[in-house]
Amino acid sequence: QVPLILSAPGRLDPGVVSTQVRSVDLAPTLLELAGAPPVQADGESLLPLVQGTEGGDRPAILTGTDMGALTKLAVRMPPWKLILDADSGEEVAYRLDADPRELDPLPADEIPGELRELLYRELESAERRELSEEEEAVVTLRLADLGYI
Repeated sequence: QVPLILSAPGRLDPGVVSTQVRSVDLAPTLLELAGAPPVQADGESLLPLVQGTEGGDRPAILTGTDMGALTKLAVRMPPWKLILDADSGEEVAYRLDADPRELDPLPADEIPGELRELLYRELESAERRELSEEEEAVVTLRLADLGYI
């Protein structure tokens, strides 16, 4: 629930977008505003939302890791948030529009099927995706640059 402010004089009209956005959407948005070619990224440009040509919340995928292993996976799609503990398989869901002091987990039978489907589709994708040799070399180089290896 952190506001994001974009300014591009002559490119964007003043306005408010009340839907959820993600920080991974910033790079594609700024590249599009700059007229640069798009790059492969996890995010999507926010310009269609800002310009009113696209609407609705996009789900946000959040991951927790420990030493590279997936420990938690969450999907936030207002007004819901569903969290999966990857080790135990336990699911916990909340309604985000509830009073924050009263965030009680929802019973499993009240979790929307669409939300659960999105979570498990993302989990399956995360578990099955292996890095290509080129991607692995880039990761190794970046870790070396950061002093980890």
